[in-house]
Amino acid sequence: MRDEAMIELLQRVQRELNCPVCKRSFEIDEIRVRGAIDHHFLVQATCHRNHHPALVLYIAGHHDQNADDKNRITSDDVLDLHQQLKQFNGDFRAIFKTLGE
Repeated sequence: MRDEAMIELLQRVQRELNCPVCKRSFEIDEIRVRGAIDHHFLVQATCHRNHHPALVLYIAGHHDQNADDKNRITSDDVLDLHQQLKQFNGDFRAIFKTLGE
């Protein structure tokens, strides 16, 4: 990732992420990118007020809307899963095989 892009990412995270304890915005030097795959970043932010660190999966960039529409969970999907879970016996392989049919 280019330096300018990393700075822009850190600034976006800073604008959108607050300390879950004291609610203040994090400073840039409190934010660390711990990993990245495509446009998914694992970000750690540690409040200088000694609160526990926040570990966040931050998704940046644009997504293919057509791919999102194809993978969108519908209300029918939720109802199907609900019905299957009512009859669930603890065998995850069997339930997901049934849902895939």
